[in-house]
Amino acid sequence: MDAWPQVLGPAASYTSNLYIRNQTLYVHLTSAALRQELLMGREVLIRTLNKKVGATVITNIIFR
Repeated sequence: MDAWPQVLGPAASYTSNLYIRNQTLYVHLTSAALRQELLMGREVLIRTLNKKVGATVITNIIFR
């Protein structure tokens, strides 16, 4: 959770209500355009977040 703003950068300001349940990260977005962009880069985000933490904590990301 703490790594999210570091990985996403300035776009993190369009996200809120982050939580992890059963190795799935749920993210609420306020921008439809950002949602589409993040959907395309979902696998890269998962790898980057897990690498930052040093373990496989997230296996999927759901954007709402």
